[in-house]
Amino acid sequence: SIRNAYASGITLMRNAGAAVSDCVLAGFGDARRALVLCGPGNNGGDGYVVAQRLAQAGVAVRLFALGEPRPGSDAEIARSECAVPVLPLDRFDPGRYDVVIDALFGAGLTRPLDGVALATIRRVRELGLDCVAVDVPSGVSGDTGAVMGEAAPALETVSFFRPKPGHYLYPGRRLCGRLTIADIGIPVAC
Repeated sequence: SIRNAYASGITLMRNAGAAVSDCVLAGFGDARRALVLCGPGNNGGDGYVVAQRLAQAGVAVRLFALGEPRPGSDAEIARSECAVPVLPLDRFDPGRYDVVIDALFGAGLTRPLDGVALATIRRVRELGLDCVAVDVPSGVSGDTGAVMGEAAPALETVSFFRPKPGHYLYPGRRLCGRLTIADIGIPVAC
């Protein structure tokens, strides 16, 4: 994978999480409370880094995870480095939080959201919560921009290396909000 071609996967994950947390702190500078939603893959791994960095910056963070990262994965390393307590996603309670970081699923999602992930994203959308998406809003195809099941609109989407077609193709374009492409150390030659 490109993620592992030139720098270690965990280094790229740490860089990705830093880019997202920097965007959250810049764009939501008065936010004192954040909810982070993590999936079991690399997108969730980015989320664990975001949660840790926001907590270190003095933001009150609640972290909800959909399952466990695969043993030995970069996401598992990121989770082990995150001191924020992890709650199961089925206990998601938005309460009075300032911003939601959607790190459930990224551009590689190949099937519609279902179960607790679908219910959570539906709740974020219905409540109109301010959301920052990692890579793409969960439920948006990175290849086509199609919504797979459901997706909550993001005010900002932070992606890495280069834009995906789903950032520009509707309805994904409408759901991504402001798009930031962060350099996390992947060479342009890839």
